[in-house]
Amino acid sequence: MSHDFAFWDSDEPLESEAAAEIYAALIEAGTSPRVRPSDKIALLAREIASRWPLPEPGLEDDWPFASPPDVSEAHLIVCIVPSRLWDVWPKLGELAKAYELVMYDPQQSHVFLPPRLSRKRTKERAKARQQRPPGT
Repeated sequence: MSHDFAFWDSDEPLESEAAAEIYAALIEAGTSPRVRPSDKIALLAREIASRWPLPEPGLEDDWPFASPPDVSEAHLIVCIVPSRLWDVWPKLGELAKAYELVMYDPQQSHVFLPPRLSRKRTKERAKARQQRPPGT
């Protein structure tokens, strides 16, 4: 069993439910209409490959991934072996933030947004609260 994370570029300040729908489409069909091609995905894929290169035959147990990353021009999915989760996922989070990509954790049903989208989501939530009738 592995712990998976998905990455994609977005201008949409997603909630976790919407990210889960996108992730399901990526797993089932390899694409989603809400995910667009982005050069940032290729940059992230190169960064991951340079930090954690494919292992030599016989050294696979030293590699933190359960399989090679699933990469397209619009998304990237990694599967981390449980024993290396705490070594790898914080670094992946830093990379997602640096490349301004959405990072989704399907095990926790949690979406991590880059700061520009997180701020936008916070503003939208505050606006929605202000528009609700009192007592709801």
